[in-house]
This record gives sequence, structure tokens and C-alpha cells, in this order.
Amino acid sequence: MGGLPLADALALCGLLAACDPKRYERAALRWLQRVRVLVLAAVLSLMLASARSAQAAPIACGNTITASVKLTADLVCSGDGLVVLGDNTVVNFEGHSLTGHGTGTGIITAGESIFIKNGTIQNFAEGAFDNFSGSTFLRMNFNNNGQGV
Repeated sequence: MGGLPLADALALCGLLAACDPKRYERAALRWLQRVRVLVLAAVLSLMLASARSAQAAPIACGNTITASVKLTADLVCSGDGLVVLGDNTVVNFEGHSLTGHGTGTGIITAGESIFIKNGTIQNFAEGAFDNFSGSTFLRMNFNNNGQGV
């Protein structure tokens, strides 16, 4: 990690283990934690890439959206409508509506720079819930919801 060749790093580890076993153990644990973080980051990255490629499927009630999408039809939902997770995501309703039956939340957002635009959210207990206050609603109509945004 700092430009030290592997053979030299291993030799240094051997010397450190012989001279100061406690210090060697602490250093080894820190190194393992860093490796764990890198592996976790790689796994999460692969999961996100998989979720983004799966996003091409038609949008349905209850979907979790992780990449920018355009609705292709009106949606009628019996519970919550859509959940939008992630940063820099656009959900373009393309003039379509998200309609509930008086319960649930129309759209739940969590992330930075989320844009919800060009549609209608109606007949939910709560039209929209923004978890991190990073969402912008453009040209959206909220009709007959118990609460708007």
C-alpha cells in the first residue's frame, strides 16, 4: 500500500512478529480490517451494477429504483408505490400517475440529488417521503393524499 515491495513487507512482518508480537498482532488486525473493507466495497459495487442492469425491467408498485428511469404506464398500488435509493437519480413519470388506495406512501426517496418529475402522485396516505432532504420534485401534482411531501 505504500510502495513497499511484497518481499520486503513480508520480511518486515517476520521481524516485527519476532520482536514485538503484540504490535504485530495489532498491525495484522488493522490490515485485515482494510482488506475486509475493500472486499465489502467490491461486493457492494457488483450488487449495485447488477441492480442497475436489472433496472431495465418495467417499473411496478413496490420496486426499489437505483438508477434513472422513465415510467411507461400509470401505476395503481395497494401499499407503498416506489422507493428511490441512491444519488443522482431521475424518475421521470413521463406524464403518468402513481395512484394508491388511501394507504402507504407514493414515493420514498433516500439519497442526494434525486429528481422526481413530470407526473402525478395521488390517493396515498402520504404522497412522498424524503429521508435525506436531497430530492427535488419538478412539475409534479400531488392530489388527494393525506399529506403531500
